[in-house]
Amino acid sequence: MKFKGFTFAEVFSLQSNDSRKSAFTLAEVLITLGIIGVVAAMTLPALIQNYQKMVVENQLKVSYSLISNAIKMAEAEYGTGFDIVNAFGDSDLADVNGYSFEFSEAVFEKYFKPYFKITKSYSKSDNNKYFKWRGFRDQTYRSISFMKCYKLVNGTAMCITSSGNIDSTLYFYVILKPDKTDKVSGRDVFNFTFRKKQRGSYYGYQMMADDYTPGQRTQYLEGCVSPESYPISMYSKEFICTFLIWNNNFKIPDDYPIKF
Repeated sequence: MKFKGFTFAEVFSLQSNDSRKSAFTLAEVLITLGIIGVVAAMTLPALIQNYQKMVVENQLKVSYSLISNAIKMAEAEYGTGFDIVNAFGDSDLADVNGYSFEFSEAVFEKYFKPYFKITKSYSKSDNNKYFKWRGFRDQTYRSISFMKCYKLVNGTAMCITSSGNIDSTLYFYVILKPDKTDKVSGRDVFNFTFRKKQRGSYYGYQMMADDYTPGQRTQYLEGCVSPESYPISMYSKEFICTFLIWNNNFKIPDDYPIKF
C-alpha cells in the first residue's frame, strides 16, 4: 500500500527518524539542568532577600498605623498632648531616671490598650527571655527591663516605655518575631518614638523627624549599626534604623546598612 507515493514502511521510517531527531540526548538534558541550577543559585538569594525586605516593610507600616491610630484615639479622649506624668498624680511608679516596668505598664493600660488586639501580656521576668537583642556590629545583648511588652494578634510584639520624668515622649518598640532567639537591632527590632510637639495652634504627639537633615545621612547610616555613632545622643539605634525606612515611605533604602 502506498501513501502519496510512499510505501507504508517508508512512511513509518520517516516518522521514526523525525522522532529521533526531535529528542534530547542525556548530555543535553544535564547541561540544561546545570544552567538552570546556576541561574537559580544566582537569583534565589536575591529573591529571598527581596521577599524578606517586603515582609519587614509591610510589618512596619502596619505597626506604625496601629500606634498612630492609638495615639490619635487617646488624644481624642484625653486631649491633644495629654500629660502622661501628671495623670498619675504623685504616683511612685517611675523608678530611677523616670523609667520602670510598672510605669510603662500603667501608661499603656490607661491610654493605649483598648486600641490593640492583644493575645499575650508578658511579665517583667519575660523581658530577659524574649526581649533582648544585639546590635549589628557589636555583639552585646541588650535587655530593657523597664519595658512592658505585649504580643499582638498579627504575631509581632510591641513594647512600650515612657519616661516618668518627661511627659512628652513615648517609645514603642516593635519586635517582628518575638520567639526568635537571635534578634538584631534594625533587622528584627525597630522603634517608633513619638514626642509631643506643636501642631499649628495646639500640641499633639508625632513621630520625631524635625532634627533630621539630608546632610546627616552618613551619620544616620552609621548610627543604625554602631553603638558609638549616634548622630543625636537621645536617639536609639532601633529608632535610627526605623527612621531611615519610615523617611523613605516605608521602603528599605538601597544603602540600608543591615542585610535581611
